[in-house]
Amino acid sequence: MLDRRSFLRAGIGIGGGSLLGNPSMILEASSVGPGSQMMETNSCERFLASLPDKHMSVLGRPRSWSTVRQGFVPFAPERVMRLQEKSVDRTRLLGCEHESLTTRVAAALEGSPADPKVHVAPEKRELIVRLTKILTNHYQVPERLERWAIDMARREALGATALWREVGFPHNFQEGERQDVKTDNSPVDWWLGLLPNGVAKWDNLFQEPVHLLVLVIVAEPQKMLGFYINCVKRLMGGLNLMLLDNPSWVKTISQMDRVSAARTTNKFVLKAMQEEDGIAG
Repeated sequence: MLDRRSFLRAGIGIGGGSLLGNPSMILEASSVGPGSQMMETNSCERFLASLPDKHMSVLGRPRSWSTVRQGFVPFAPERVMRLQEKSVDRTRLLGCEHESLTTRVAAALEGSPADPKVHVAPEKRELIVRLTKILTNHYQVPERLERWAIDMARREALGATALWREVGFPHNFQEGERQDVKTDNSPVDWWLGLLPNGVAKWDNLFQEPVHLLVLVIVAEPQKMLGFYINCVKRLMGGLNLMLLDNPSWVKTISQMDRVSAARTTNKFVLKAMQEEDGIAG
């Protein structure tokens, strides 16, 4: 376990008051110099050091405190996916295996419970396969690729999972699993998908293109249903804060590189947790 408090007392100390400030500052850091961005990162570090263990569990406990120092909790660059790279030749890169799996996903949706108003479009099915391919490669569980892809698509067929205007939340693809996943953090990993061009066919209540996707991977899916729901509530609170503060930030983040997208989204999530719990450090 990380000795966060001892580390911080020796290094920078723990102060009071509102630690996180205005999340928009990180968007402006490049224009005011690296010192301001480091100051913002240190604020996040102090805040995380003040959190009870149960809150750190929701975010995912990093294996190294250097992850926190860099501003990579709960999202980290290695778990940020740029899903619409212009340079990608999809046919060459994904190949016949991808096409075959996309076809099997479509076949699995036939006869499954579904909302008659919802259609899992080919563009969305292809994106689901790409997402689950990245996830199963990262966790070295290729044998779960087809199940995760089909289960994610089946959940999408039941109704919109884009709970806010431009943020999608594909989930339930680990439900019923008996095998654990060796996550980067304990006991959850958070993932961010960037869609700079938007995906019009990722159904949402406002019928607007989705620019961000948020996913969670839990280490022990068979034991963690209630905990999983709490995780969703926490993280989505941060994204809702982002949209209320300035809806255009979703599109702005989708255009960022992996490092900037992770840090910026994390600022909103931690700010929301601080405001909800009245935690001042």
